[in-house]
Parts: sequence; structure tokens; C-alpha cells
Amino acid sequence: NTPGLNVLAVAEFTLAMMTACTAGIFESIECVKDGSCWPQTVRPSVVDQSVGIIGMGNIGQEVAKVLREKGCRNLYYWSRHRKYDAELSLGLNYTSIQEMVEAVDCLFIHIAGCEDTYGLVDRAVLEKSKYNLSIFNMSSPRIICAESLKNHLRNKPEAFCFIDGYYNEGVDNIGALGDPYQLLTLPSRNLVVTSHLAGQKKDALRAMLLHAIAELKNSVDVVKNAR
Repeated sequence: NTPGLNVLAVAEFTLAMMTACTAGIFESIECVKDGSCWPQTVRPSVVDQSVGIIGMGNIGQEVAKVLREKGCRNLYYWSRHRKYDAELSLGLNYTSIQEMVEAVDCLFIHIAGCEDTYGLVDRAVLEKSKYNLSIFNMSSPRIICAESLKNHLRNKPEAFCFIDGYYNEGVDNIGALGDPYQLLTLPSRNLVVTSHLAGQKKDALRAMLLHAIAELKNSVDVVKNAR
């Protein structure tokens, strides 16, 4: 467990993906390669975006801070524990998830994945969302109900979701043809999935490794002293 050491890396990656996806970069790559068309998507400014954040821990606060510095003033959040200090310092509006998805253009998910948060974004939430809501999930994919997400993206062709990770990962992921969740067959204008890249920044990995080594060493010392 290496808490807090990848905060800057994940925040930086989140905002980079926000820019890349709202610009239609992944769809553009596919179209250029297959020669089907030459799309030129008009990219909205960060300042003009209304943003909601689920989870206001270290990463959520860092993302909100950068957005605020860039001029974004329409910032909303929901967290299991309300953060009054963050509301004051970052100009955040606390609201429910349902009300948030009705109002925002982009939804960032930075809440810890656990039994309490799995399925937090379900059909009831997605049905209330704006028709063109863009979701960026940098937490566990299971925060979003897979079946609900599939139906949401199929029923709202202007909607989009980016997930850094997937419901079956590593050797368990065999691609679109073997995907039991039937999400990977969706076009990149609706869904983009990456292989847990957010925290893979060199300095963050180094800090995490050194921290893990120190923790292991401390554990070994405790065992030796106990003997």
C-alpha cells in the first residue's frame, strides 16, 4: 500500500485524457488509419466545461485545483465525506451524484474502489445524465455497473466514457471478441479503455517502489524483534 504517491501522476493523466477525448483524438486516429473520413472535432475549452468529481481525496482535490487554476468555475463534487475546507479553497459545489450528472459536461471518478462504491454509477444515475456526458473513470472500473454502462452508451450515441483499466484485466482480457461485458466492441467515439496507465509516471513509480521496500524492511525488522 503506497497511498498518496501517485497523486500528481494520476491528476496529470486525467486532464490529458480530458483534452484528448474531448478533441476526438482516438476516433481521429482510427479514421485516418482506415481512410474512412477526416474528422475535425471542435474542442471545447476547459474554462467552458462544467465538471463533476466523484471522490474528493488527494487526487480529486489535485484535479479540482488544476481545473480551478485554468479558469474552470463550474466545479461540483460528491464524496462519502463532505470536504468543507476543499469547498472553500477550491470553489466546489457539493451535490448528489444524480444532480451532478444532470448538470455537468464531464464527470471524473476518483473514489476508492471497494464494496461500498462498486456499482455506485448505475442505471438510475446514467439515465439522469446529460445526453452527451463524458465520463473519465480513473478508479476501479467496477465503480460503474458494466451492464448499465453498455446500455447507456448504446442508447445515448453522444455519450462517452474513458476507463483506465477494465473489468477483466491482464491475461484475463482477450479483447473485444471475447469480452463478456460487450463494451470493447463500441467505437472510440463512445468508449476508450487503457491498461492502467494513469499512475505509470517514472518518478511516481520510483517513489512507490522505495516506499514499498521500506515497508517490507520494517515488517521484517518487526518479525525479527518479536523473536
